Amino acid sequence: MPLSKSFLIAIVVLLLALPAICHAQNLNASKIHTSNFCDTIPFEYVKNKIIVKLTIENKERRFILDTGAPFLISEQLRAELNLKSKHKIETTDVTGRSNDIPVVKMPEIQVGNVSFSNTQALVYDLSASGLLQCFAVDGLLGSTILKHCIVQIDLEKKWLILSDKIENFSLLPDERISLAFDKNSRPFLDIKIAVSTPFRVLFDSGSDKLLALSYVTYSELSKKGEAKALYKGKGSVSSGLFGAGKEGEELRILLNQLEIGPGILDSIVTNVSENKNKNAIGMPVGKFGIITLDYLHKHFYFHPHQFRQIVTNGNFYGFDSQLVNDDYIASVVYEGSNAEKAGLKRGDIILQINDYKVDEFKDICQLFFGNYFTGESLHLTVKDKDNSIKTVKIEKE
Repeated sequence: MPLSKSFLIAIVVLLLALPAICHAQNLNASKIHTSNFCDTIPFEYVKNKIIVKLTIENKERRFILDTGAPFLISEQLRAELNLKSKHKIETTDVTGRSNDIPVVKMPEIQVGNVSFSNTQALVYDLSASGLLQCFAVDGLLGSTILKHCIVQIDLEKKWLILSDKIENFSLLPDERISLAFDKNSRPFLDIKIAVSTPFRVLFDSGSDKLLALSYVTYSELSKKGEAKALYKGKGSVSSGLFGAGKEGEELRILLNQLEIGPGILDSIVTNVSENKNKNAIGMPVGKFGIITLDYLHKHFYFHPHQFRQIVTNGNFYGFDSQLVNDDYIASVVYEGSNAEKAGLKRGDIILQINDYKVDEFKDICQLFFGNYFTGESLHLTVKDKDNSIKTVKIEKE
Protein backbone atom coordinates (compact mmCIF):
# COMPACT_ATOMS: atom_id res chain seq x y z
CA MET A 1 0.00 0.00 0.00
CA PRO A 2 1.56 3.35 -1.04
CA LEU A 3 0.61 5.13 2.20
CA SER A 4 3.32 4.15 4.62
CA LYS A 5 3.50 6.90 7.21
CA SER A 6 1.50 7.69 10.34
CA PHE A 7 -1.67 9.35 9.14
CA LEU A 8 -4.99 10.29 10.66
CA ILE A 9 -7.81 11.60 8.50
CA ALA A 10 -9.62 13.10 11.45
CA ILE A 11 -7.28 16.01 12.09
CA VAL A 12 -5.25 15.27 15.18
CA VAL A 13 -2.49 16.89 17.12
CA LEU A 14 0.90 15.63 16.00
CA LEU A 15 3.04 18.20 17.73
CA LEU A 16 5.27 17.82 20.75
CA ALA A 17 4.20 17.74 24.33
CA LEU A 18 6.52 19.08 27.02
CA PRO A 19 9.87 17.32 27.14
CA ALA A 20 9.57 15.01 30.11
CA ILE A 21 13.19 15.11 31.24
CA CYS A 22 15.84 17.68 30.40
CA HIS A 23 19.22 16.25 31.29
CA ALA A 24 22.20 18.34 30.36
CA GLN A 25 20.81 21.28 28.45
CA ASN A 26 18.24 23.97 29.15
CA LEU A 27 15.77 24.38 26.28
CA ASN A 28 14.60 27.71 27.68
CA ALA A 29 17.85 29.65 27.27
CA SER A 30 17.03 31.95 24.35
CA LYS A 31 17.81 35.68 24.47
CA ILE A 32 16.17 38.61 22.71
CA HIS A 33 18.18 41.41 21.07
CA THR A 34 15.41 43.89 20.30
CA SER A 35 13.60 46.30 22.59
CA ASN A 36 10.75 48.79 22.33
CA PHE A 37 9.33 46.93 19.34
CA CYS A 38 5.88 46.45 17.83
CA ASP A 39 5.90 44.31 14.72
CA THR A 40 2.96 43.06 12.65
CA ILE A 41 3.66 39.74 10.95
CA PRO A 42 1.33 38.17 8.36
CA PHE A 43 0.74 34.44 8.45
CA GLU A 44 -0.89 31.62 6.53
CA TYR A 45 -3.71 29.70 8.19
CA VAL A 46 -3.90 26.14 6.91
CA LYS A 47 -5.93 23.35 8.52
CA ASN A 48 -6.05 25.24 11.83
CA LYS A 49 -2.27 25.75 11.80
CA ILE A 50 -0.63 29.20 11.82
CA ILE A 51 2.43 29.24 9.57
CA VAL A 52 4.86 32.15 9.96
CA LYS A 53 8.10 33.02 8.23
CA LEU A 54 11.36 33.17 10.17
CA THR A 55 14.73 34.27 8.85
CA ILE A 56 17.69 32.02 9.67
CA GLU A 57 21.07 32.70 8.06
CA ASN A 58 19.54 35.16 5.58
CA LYS A 59 16.96 32.69 4.30
CA GLU A 60 13.22 32.63 4.97
CA ARG A 61 11.89 29.50 6.68
CA ARG A 62 8.34 28.35 7.39
CA PHE A 63 7.40 27.44 10.97
CA ILE A 64 4.17 26.43 12.69
CA LEU A 65 3.31 28.67 15.65
CA ASP A 66 3.05 26.22 18.55
CA THR A 67 2.76 27.63 22.06
CA GLY A 68 2.45 24.08 23.40
CA ALA A 69 5.96 23.12 22.31
CA PRO A 70 9.55 24.29 22.66
CA PHE A 71 11.42 25.47 19.57
CA LEU A 72 11.90 22.57 17.14
CA ILE A 73 13.56 22.22 13.75
CA SER A 74 13.47 19.52 11.13
CA GLU A 75 16.36 17.14 10.63
CA GLN A 76 16.57 18.48 7.09
CA LEU A 77 17.15 22.04 8.35
CA ARG A 78 19.71 20.82 10.89
CA ALA A 79 21.66 19.14 8.10
CA GLU A 80 21.43 22.19 5.84
CA LEU A 81 22.76 24.45 8.62
CA ASN A 82 25.36 21.83 9.59
CA LEU A 83 24.41 22.00 13.27
CA LYS A 84 25.96 19.44 15.61
CA SER A 85 24.16 17.93 18.57
CA LYS A 86 26.03 17.11 21.78
CA HIS A 87 22.99 16.26 23.88
CA LYS A 88 19.68 14.43 23.73
CA ILE A 89 16.64 14.75 25.95
CA GLU A 90 13.78 12.41 26.61
CA THR A 91 10.66 13.85 25.00
CA THR A 92 7.05 12.74 25.36
CA ASP A 93 4.46 13.16 22.61
CA VAL A 94 0.71 13.63 23.01
CA THR A 95 0.09 9.87 23.18
CA GLY A 96 2.46 9.44 26.14
CA ARG A 97 5.17 7.72 24.10
CA SER A 98 8.75 8.82 24.75
CA ASN A 99 11.97 8.94 22.79
CA ASP A 100 15.36 10.66 22.98
CA ILE A 101 15.64 13.68 20.67
CA PRO A 102 18.82 15.63 19.79
CA VAL A 103 19.23 19.25 20.87
CA VAL A 104 21.21 21.85 18.89
CA LYS A 105 22.12 25.49 19.41
CA MET A 106 20.66 27.71 16.68
CA PRO A 107 22.27 30.65 14.91
CA GLU A 108 20.44 33.96 15.22
CA ILE A 109 16.71 33.74 14.47
CA GLN A 110 14.66 36.66 13.23
CA VAL A 111 10.86 36.78 13.55
CA GLY A 112 9.73 39.85 11.65
CA ASN A 113 12.11 42.54 12.93
CA VAL A 114 12.75 40.83 16.26
CA SER A 115 16.00 38.89 16.74
CA PHE A 116 16.77 36.00 19.09
CA SER A 117 19.99 34.19 19.96
CA ASN A 118 21.17 31.23 22.05
CA THR A 119 18.04 29.33 21.07
CA GLN A 120 18.11 25.62 21.86
CA ALA A 121 16.17 23.53 19.35
CA LEU A 122 14.89 20.00 19.40
CA VAL A 123 15.59 18.16 16.15
CA TYR A 124 13.08 15.83 14.55
CA ASP A 125 12.63 14.25 11.14
CA LEU A 126 9.31 15.82 10.17
CA SER A 127 8.97 13.52 7.16
CA ALA A 128 8.50 10.66 9.62
CA SER A 129 5.43 12.31 11.15
CA GLY A 130 3.24 12.09 8.07
CA LEU A 131 0.97 15.09 8.49
CA LEU A 132 3.59 17.68 9.40
CA GLN A 133 5.42 17.22 6.11
CA CYS A 134 2.23 18.24 4.30
CA PHE A 135 2.62 21.79 5.62
CA ALA A 136 6.10 22.13 4.06
CA VAL A 137 7.52 23.65 7.24
CA ASP A 138 10.98 23.70 8.79
CA GLY A 139 9.84 23.33 12.38
CA LEU A 140 7.80 24.68 15.28
CA LEU A 141 8.05 28.21 16.67
CA GLY A 142 7.44 27.47 20.32
CA SER A 143 7.16 29.16 23.68
CA THR A 144 10.89 29.02 24.44
CA ILE A 145 11.19 31.94 21.98
CA LEU A 146 7.77 33.53 22.32
CA LYS A 147 8.33 33.99 26.08
CA HIS A 148 10.13 37.28 25.33
CA CYS A 149 7.05 38.89 23.79
CA ILE A 150 3.45 39.90 24.02
CA VAL A 151 1.84 37.98 21.16
CA GLN A 152 -1.51 38.91 19.64
CA ILE A 153 -3.20 36.48 17.22
CA ASP A 154 -5.91 37.75 14.88
CA LEU A 155 -7.24 34.98 12.63
CA GLU A 156 -9.60 37.29 10.74
CA LYS A 157 -6.78 39.60 9.67
CA LYS A 158 -4.25 36.75 9.53
CA TRP A 159 -1.55 38.56 11.41
CA LEU A 160 0.50 38.32 14.58
CA ILE A 161 1.54 41.37 16.52
CA LEU A 162 4.73 41.00 18.57
CA SER A 163 5.65 43.68 21.09
CA ASP A 164 7.34 44.21 24.44
CA LYS A 165 4.98 47.05 25.43
CA ILE A 166 1.45 46.35 26.64
CA GLU A 167 0.53 49.94 25.70
CA ASN A 168 0.67 48.92 22.03
CA PHE A 169 -2.53 46.87 22.42
CA SER A 170 -6.15 47.86 23.06
CA LEU A 171 -7.04 45.46 25.87
CA LEU A 172 -9.87 45.51 28.40
CA PRO A 173 -9.48 44.49 32.06
CA ASP A 174 -12.45 42.09 31.94
CA GLU A 175 -10.80 40.20 29.08
CA ARG A 176 -7.76 39.38 31.21
CA ILE A 177 -7.02 35.94 32.67
CA SER A 178 -3.94 35.05 34.73
CA LEU A 179 -1.32 32.88 33.06
CA ALA A 180 1.02 30.33 34.60
CA PHE A 181 4.05 28.83 32.88
CA ASP A 182 5.97 25.59 33.12
CA LYS A 183 9.76 25.35 32.85
CA ASN A 184 9.60 25.63 29.06
CA SER A 185 7.28 28.67 29.19
CA ARG A 186 4.18 26.85 27.97
CA PRO A 187 1.15 29.00 28.94
CA PHE A 188 -1.67 27.71 31.17
CA LEU A 189 -4.92 29.48 32.08
CA ASP A 190 -8.16 28.71 33.90
CA ILE A 191 -11.46 28.28 32.05
CA LYS A 192 -14.95 27.21 33.09
CA ILE A 193 -17.55 24.78 31.79
CA ALA A 194 -20.99 26.15 32.74
CA VAL A 195 -21.05 26.68 36.53
CA SER A 196 -18.18 24.31 37.27
CA THR A 197 -15.11 25.21 39.27
CA PRO A 198 -12.51 26.69 36.89
CA PHE A 199 -9.88 24.23 35.73
CA ARG A 200 -6.48 24.69 34.14
CA VAL A 201 -5.79 24.21 30.44
CA LEU A 202 -2.78 24.65 28.21
CA PHE A 203 -3.16 27.19 25.41
CA ASP A 204 -1.74 25.12 22.59
CA SER A 205 -1.72 27.06 19.32
CA GLY A 206 -0.29 23.99 17.59
CA SER A 207 -3.46 22.03 18.32
CA ASP A 208 -6.24 22.00 15.77
CA LYS A 209 -8.73 20.93 18.44
CA LEU A 210 -10.86 23.66 20.02
CA LEU A 211 -10.96 21.85 23.37
CA ALA A 212 -9.17 18.75 24.62
CA LEU A 213 -10.24 17.29 27.96
CA SER A 214 -8.56 14.66 30.07
CA TYR A 215 -10.58 11.63 31.09
CA VAL A 216 -10.39 12.75 34.72
CA THR A 217 -11.72 16.23 33.96
CA TYR A 218 -14.53 14.79 31.84
CA SER A 219 -15.50 12.42 34.65
CA GLU A 220 -15.73 15.31 37.11
CA LEU A 221 -17.82 17.40 34.72
CA SER A 222 -20.06 14.44 33.93
CA LYS A 223 -20.85 13.88 37.62
CA LYS A 224 -21.99 17.51 37.83
CA GLY A 225 -24.16 17.16 34.73
CA GLU A 226 -22.05 19.63 32.76
CA ALA A 227 -20.80 17.18 30.13
CA LYS A 228 -22.78 14.51 28.32
CA ALA A 229 -21.46 11.45 26.50
CA LEU A 230 -23.08 11.21 23.07
CA TYR A 231 -21.22 8.11 21.89
CA LYS A 232 -18.89 5.55 23.43
CA GLY A 233 -16.46 3.16 21.78
CA LYS A 234 -13.15 1.31 22.09
CA GLY A 235 -9.96 1.95 20.18
CA SER A 236 -7.71 4.94 19.50
CA VAL A 237 -8.19 8.28 17.76
CA SER A 238 -4.86 9.92 18.56
CA SER A 239 -1.44 9.78 16.97
CA GLY A 240 1.83 11.43 17.94
CA LEU A 241 5.40 11.89 16.82
CA PHE A 242 6.29 8.42 18.06
CA GLY A 243 3.27 6.44 16.89
CA ALA A 244 -0.40 5.74 17.43
CA GLY A 245 -2.00 6.23 20.82
CA LYS A 246 -2.90 3.41 23.19
CA GLU A 247 -6.28 1.78 22.74
CA GLY A 248 -8.92 2.41 25.39
CA GLU A 249 -12.36 3.88 25.89
CA GLU A 250 -13.15 6.72 23.50
CA LEU A 251 -16.01 9.12 24.12
CA ARG A 252 -17.63 11.77 21.98
CA ILE A 253 -19.09 14.33 24.37
CA LEU A 254 -21.19 17.49 24.39
CA LEU A 255 -20.38 20.54 26.50
CA ASN A 256 -23.14 23.10 26.55
CA GLN A 257 -21.11 26.13 27.60
CA LEU A 258 -17.42 27.01 27.67
CA GLU A 259 -16.38 30.29 29.29
CA ILE A 260 -13.08 31.93 28.33
CA GLY A 261 -12.87 35.30 30.03
CA PRO A 262 -15.92 37.32 28.92
CA GLY A 263 -16.71 35.00 26.01
CA ILE A 264 -19.10 32.04 25.99
CA LEU A 265 -18.94 29.24 23.40
CA ASP A 266 -21.99 26.98 23.22
CA SER A 267 -22.54 23.40 21.99
CA ILE A 268 -18.96 22.14 21.79
CA VAL A 269 -18.55 18.50 20.77
CA THR A 270 -15.17 16.92 21.42
CA ASN A 271 -13.49 13.57 21.96
CA VAL A 272 -12.21 12.25 25.29
CA SER A 273 -9.71 9.39 25.40
CA GLU A 274 -9.17 7.13 28.38
CA ASN A 275 -5.40 7.22 27.91
CA LYS A 276 -4.92 10.97 27.42
CA ASN A 277 -4.48 13.32 30.37
CA LYS A 278 -4.26 16.69 28.63
CA ASN A 279 -6.56 19.67 29.15
CA ALA A 280 -6.01 22.24 26.41
CA ILE A 281 -7.62 24.80 24.17
CA GLY A 282 -6.29 25.01 20.63
CA MET A 283 -6.09 27.43 17.73
CA PRO A 284 -9.77 27.10 16.67
CA VAL A 285 -10.61 29.27 19.70
CA GLY A 286 -9.18 32.11 17.62
CA LYS A 287 -12.12 31.83 15.22
CA PHE A 288 -14.28 33.29 17.98
CA GLY A 289 -12.11 36.18 19.12
CA ILE A 290 -8.71 37.87 19.22
CA ILE A 291 -6.15 36.18 21.48
CA THR A 292 -3.37 38.05 23.25
CA LEU A 293 -0.67 36.14 25.13
CA ASP A 294 1.25 38.42 27.45
CA TYR A 295 4.24 36.28 28.40
CA LEU A 296 5.88 39.28 30.07
CA HIS A 297 3.15 40.09 32.59
CA LYS A 298 1.57 36.62 32.79
CA HIS A 299 -1.81 37.46 31.31
CA PHE A 300 -4.05 35.92 28.63
CA TYR A 301 -6.64 38.15 26.93
CA PHE A 302 -9.62 36.94 24.92
CA HIS A 303 -11.62 39.55 23.00
CA PRO A 304 -14.67 37.64 21.70
CA HIS A 305 -16.30 38.67 18.43
CA GLN A 306 -19.63 38.28 20.24
CA PHE A 307 -20.53 37.65 23.88
CA ARG A 308 -22.14 34.26 23.12
CA GLN A 309 -21.28 32.19 20.05
CA ILE A 310 -22.48 28.80 18.80
CA VAL A 311 -19.78 26.33 17.76
CA THR A 312 -20.37 24.54 14.46
CA ASN A 313 -18.98 21.04 14.81
CA GLY A 314 -17.72 19.00 11.87
CA ASN A 315 -19.47 16.09 10.17
CA PHE A 316 -19.58 12.88 12.17
CA TYR A 317 -20.43 9.44 10.80
CA GLY A 318 -20.09 7.33 13.92
CA PHE A 319 -16.48 6.17 13.54
CA ASP A 320 -12.88 7.38 13.67
CA SER A 321 -10.03 6.22 11.49
CA GLN A 322 -6.24 5.85 11.49
CA LEU A 323 -3.44 4.45 9.39
CA VAL A 324 -1.95 1.57 11.38
CA ASN A 325 0.77 -0.73 10.02
CA ASP A 326 0.17 0.56 6.48
CA ASP A 327 -3.58 -0.15 6.62
CA TYR A 328 -6.16 2.62 6.86
CA ILE A 329 -8.58 1.25 9.42
CA ALA A 330 -11.75 2.10 11.30
CA SER A 331 -9.99 2.56 14.65
CA VAL A 332 -13.16 3.30 16.65
CA VAL A 333 -16.76 2.40 15.80
CA TYR A 334 -19.08 4.02 18.33
CA GLU A 335 -21.82 2.03 20.01
CA GLY A 336 -25.29 2.69 18.64
CA SER A 337 -23.95 4.90 15.84
CA ASN A 338 -25.01 4.77 12.21
CA ALA A 339 -21.63 3.25 11.40
CA GLU A 340 -22.24 0.34 13.77
CA LYS A 341 -25.78 -0.10 12.45
CA ALA A 342 -24.42 -0.21 8.89
CA GLY A 343 -22.12 -3.09 9.84
CA LEU A 344 -18.76 -1.31 10.10
CA LYS A 345 -16.45 -3.05 12.59
CA ARG A 346 -13.42 -1.80 14.49
CA GLY A 347 -10.34 -2.94 12.59
CA ASP A 348 -12.04 -3.02 9.19
CA ILE A 349 -9.61 -1.84 6.51
CA ILE A 350 -11.00 1.08 4.50
CA LEU A 351 -10.29 0.63 0.80
CA GLN A 352 -12.52 3.31 -0.69
CA ILE A 353 -14.42 6.43 0.48
CA ASN A 354 -17.21 7.18 -1.99
CA ASP A 355 -15.32 7.43 -5.30
CA TYR A 356 -11.87 7.85 -3.73
CA LYS A 357 -9.72 4.73 -3.63
CA VAL A 358 -7.61 5.06 -0.50
CA ASP A 359 -5.01 2.47 -1.46
CA GLU A 360 -4.27 4.32 -4.72
CA PHE A 361 -3.18 7.54 -3.02
CA LYS A 362 0.55 7.91 -3.53
CA ASP A 363 0.71 11.23 -1.70
CA ILE A 364 -0.64 11.32 1.84
CA CYS A 365 -0.92 15.10 1.61
CA GLN A 366 -3.48 14.73 -1.18
CA LEU A 367 -5.48 12.56 1.17
CA PHE A 368 -4.96 14.91 4.12
CA PHE A 369 -5.94 18.13 2.36
CA GLY A 370 -8.81 16.48 0.50
CA ASN A 371 -12.26 16.85 2.02
CA TYR A 372 -13.67 13.36 1.67
CA PHE A 373 -15.92 13.19 4.73
CA THR A 374 -18.79 15.33 3.41
CA GLY A 375 -22.41 14.88 2.49
CA GLU A 376 -25.37 13.31 4.22
CA SER A 377 -23.90 9.83 3.80
CA LEU A 378 -20.70 7.94 3.00
CA HIS A 379 -20.16 4.80 0.98
CA LEU A 380 -17.20 2.88 2.39
CA THR A 381 -15.67 -0.17 0.79
CA VAL A 382 -13.94 -2.16 3.53
CA LYS A 383 -12.13 -5.45 4.07
CA ASP A 384 -12.89 -7.28 7.31
CA LYS A 385 -10.71 -9.59 9.42
CA ASP A 386 -11.73 -12.56 7.22
CA ASN A 387 -10.57 -10.67 4.10
CA SER A 388 -14.16 -10.33 2.88
CA ILE A 389 -14.81 -7.09 0.99
CA LYS A 390 -18.09 -5.22 1.31
CA THR A 391 -19.52 -1.73 0.80
CA VAL A 392 -21.51 -0.05 3.56
CA LYS A 393 -23.58 3.12 3.44
CA ILE A 394 -23.27 5.26 6.57
CA GLU A 395 -25.63 8.15 7.24
CA LYS A 396 -24.32 11.30 8.94
CA GLU A 397 -25.21 11.51 12.64
